[in-house]
Amino acid sequence: MRALRATSVILIGAAPPFAALDGFDPRVYALSPGNVEFLRALGVWAALPAERLTPVHRMRIFGDDARSVLEFDAYEAGAAELAWIVEDSALQRALWAGLVSTPHRCERLQIDEHAALLSFSDAAPLSAKLVVGADGANSFVRHAAGIAATERDYGQAALVANFKCERPHSNIAYQWCGVYRDKGLVIVNNSFKFQVADPTTSGPIILNDIRYPGRLLTSTALTPVSVQATGGTAAR
Repeated sequence: MRALRATSVILIGAAPPFAALDGFDPRVYALSPGNVEFLRALGVWAALPAERLTPVHRMRIFGDDARSVLEFDAYEAGAAELAWIVEDSALQRALWAGLVSTPHRCERLQIDEHAALLSFSDAAPLSAKLVVGADGANSFVRHAAGIAATERDYGQAALVANFKCERPHSNIAYQWCGVYRDKGLVIVNNSFKFQVADPTTSGPIILNDIRYPGRLLTSTALTPVSVQATGGTAAR
């Protein structure tokens, strides 16, 4: 951050369209206290709706058998919380609200030993010592710079579901780690976000095999709100 204080930075790109914040986003992040402080310093954290933020006070992680347990507690660690759960759409909206961008259409990128020249179809070209291509999987900057990428399928299917809790979740997040399947319950306000990753892309993903702790699902009386299946590819 200190190195950038005397640097002129231009953001090229238009803000994406944001849908209304109805229900819960299928993608959420667990932000560490350090990341939250960084967002506070940028003025982004204050722009997030308080009702879309949930602190995690405890975490319980289970393995393949009942003896494999890890527990983390904010109180025992002397911290206010272990993490904050934030929805992707709410965070993106708050970040873009604090940015000034120029939505030009990139046409050509020329790079030599002194600088990079970025040309547009709707504006005069810009010269810079550094161009950062944070423009997604089909990156214009990556293609224009001739940087090769190899894509491979994850070979996994995933299921994300939101549940309303009849009883308080007490700000505890749960995760099950196994050889064949990882599962997690992430708290979002008065709801649980249930996530399953299955290494097999064929056949159904079975939800009724959660065994640890014994009566978690029945004792919290979870009511499904929304379910979404997803997959993906990785590039390197």
